[in-house]
Amino acid sequence: MTLTEQSEFASISMLQGFLPLLEQLGTVVVLDTIDSDFKSECQRHIDNDERVYLFAFAPPHCIPEDLPCSVIPVFPWAHPTIVGLESNTDSVFGLPVSLRAFSAAITCSTFAMQAINEATDSMLHIAVIPAPVWDEWHEMRLKSVPVKAVKKDTIDLKKVVLDSRDYVLTGDTVYPGKSVISPLSGAQDKYSGRTVIAAHFGTYNQDAIGVGFYEPENWGMWSRSLSPWIKLSQTAHGKTLVKLALSAFGPNIGREIQVSIGGETATVIPESQVREFEFSLDIRSPGNVLSFENLSRINRGRADDPRTIGLGVASLNIRMEKADGALDSDYFTAADFKPLHLQGVVYTALVEPADRKDGWQDIIIAFCLALRRQPDANLILVVERTDLLSYVNDLLEIWCKLTPFDCRIVAVQGALNTAERAALIEASSFVVNNASAEGHCRSLMDFMSCGIPAIAPNHTAMHDYISPANAFVVESNSEPCAWPTDLEGRYNTLCYRPNWESLLHAFEKSFEIANQSPDIYEAMSAAAARALQRHCSLDTTAPQLHNFLAEVN
Repeated sequence: MTLTEQSEFASISMLQGFLPLLEQLGTVVVLDTIDSDFKSECQRHIDNDERVYLFAFAPPHCIPEDLPCSVIPVFPWAHPTIVGLESNTDSVFGLPVSLRAFSAAITCSTFAMQAINEATDSMLHIAVIPAPVWDEWHEMRLKSVPVKAVKKDTIDLKKVVLDSRDYVLTGDTVYPGKSVISPLSGAQDKYSGRTVIAAHFGTYNQDAIGVGFYEPENWGMWSRSLSPWIKLSQTAHGKTLVKLALSAFGPNIGREIQVSIGGETATVIPESQVREFEFSLDIRSPGNVLSFENLSRINRGRADDPRTIGLGVASLNIRMEKADGALDSDYFTAADFKPLHLQGVVYTALVEPADRKDGWQDIIIAFCLALRRQPDANLILVVERTDLLSYVNDLLEIWCKLTPFDCRIVAVQGALNTAERAALIEASSFVVNNASAEGHCRSLMDFMSCGIPAIAPNHTAMHDYISPANAFVVESNSEPCAWPTDLEGRYNTLCYRPNWESLLHAFEKSFEIANQSPDIYEAMSAAAARALQRHCSLDTTAPQLHNFLAEVN
């Protein structure tokens, strides 16, 4: 039987990867919680001389200690130290690392095993058994042998896509390249049939997303660029009534500001206090971008607040009108998700901007500076969990700071299903990781199992399978760091900061080999698949698990 805590994404992902291996042992029952019925059923099996194991894919503090069966925690670990062993207080992960309550455990890497052995004085019987994901990609390997470095592919992910080639970039700001751009939220399903867009900017919202603005305040948001704009959840066309609550700062007070949708423009004159403006536009060309022009840049000269605020936007309300003033939804529809056409060398990184150890910004900067004059160089950032609204402005600001560049940067927002992940793997030339610590790294294992070489460090969990034979190894150095959820930021452990210059050279060298040395690329591809076969195939992990259980018994 297996226990998983649904709030722990890594635990659920690991459980899914482990199921084929556990099913070789016998009947598997997946449990969300442990209750008295489970304990009774467990005891019944034991009384019938059946062996019962509880594989607990959950933090140790979530695992009951009074169970009649053998309990085996299964968890990743990404740091060289473990805290909280001597107390029952919550650790930095919100749980006591009370491993001494158990006699055995399974972890995913030799690095984690060494950390656990050191923390427990080797009193805990530890097995290193990664999730056997290699076998899941058997059909993909048959389909894609040999793997080619230079791609020409189209994938339809049905996800939010931010493509650098859809925007006009300057050193100061980013403009949408068209009046209708791809959605920055899942507008198709959520807003179908709606005739009004209403948004208050005191918080992030899906109805309208500000680009070129600072983070929301209680009342609304201040502009951060000279040409800020708002991505609307739906397109507008025809007679359109617009209501905007605006204010201004400095020389923008009393200044004529142009507001445009779909090429049609109105002029407003904001004051120092928030005031609502109402105007009608006859929008002949559909648009889902509301833009502001003719702002004056402000240098406030304050060390405690260096923001260059100019225009304040508190709220908006937009609706279509017929001649009689009734609502008209004929042209009030969501922009479509577009297929992703890829050509050239494709680098894919699965990142989480909310995870401060992920190093996603350095990936973008190193890629762009290494390959900025290469129009057939593509970087795809897949962000499965972090909310787009929390990082979209940071992403666009990085693009502005890097401009001009000919290479292409694409962000894909949303969790990928198996078919989408397979399509992305097939379209990729390299998989990229720049993390300072990894406990599991399922994405690297999936891509490399399909013969996709990596650009990655070989520290923590990645040390078991990343090598110069299958990857462009990014150098790294240990440095003090805080636990991921320690709000006080105390330096209680170590992580392994990737060397940025090494990452830059990895992009340069990999692009050169992909285009000029296909034999070297194919050798790296084959080495990646072989390494992962040795590391995380059923043929490797099944004997490891059987031997481990025999020793535990």
